[in-house]
Amino acid sequence: LSYVSLLNKYYKRSYNNKLKYVSTDTSFIPNKKGKDLIGYNKFYNRKNGTKISLITDSKGIPFNIKCYKGNINDSKILLNHLKNGNIVRINHLIPYNNYFLADPGYDTKLIRKQLNEMNYNPLIAQNKRNIKDPAKIIKFNDREKKIYNKRLVIERTFNRMKMNRK
Repeated sequence: LSYVSLLNKYYKRSYNNKLKYVSTDTSFIPNKKGKDLIGYNKFYNRKNGTKISLITDSKGIPFNIKCYKGNINDSKILLNHLKNGNIVRINHLIPYNNYFLADPGYDTKLIRKQLNEMNYNPLIAQNKRNIKDPAKIIKFNDREKKIYNKRLVIERTFNRMKMNRK
């Protein structure tokens, strides 16, 4: 059985609770001896490596995994996921009021627009680097903060994945 067929069986049981909170994140993995998908990343001590990008459900089960060169921006990676990934195939399962959780690296107008077209409510922390007036910073209310804290599930998924590599 392939991973996609197992994933379809998993979502056929009850997808509403599992897809209520969808999270995304990207992690850099140094790659010393590999040849494919290697890019020089200046933020990780000038190392060559690969970026692994995941989109997971609320239980931490990844339903879209892609690898990229280490020097590609995270927002470009997510736009690529949204345009041609498995997330589009399960889009018919997703009712309204589902949340897409991401960190400030994904805060762009294009991503927010794409997520709204896919019936998601984007809960993306605002990137404060580009805002000069502090009064324009948008903050989450208490309910949104509780929902945004569920983004830690994807961090745990990356932690499990990196601990088990050899």
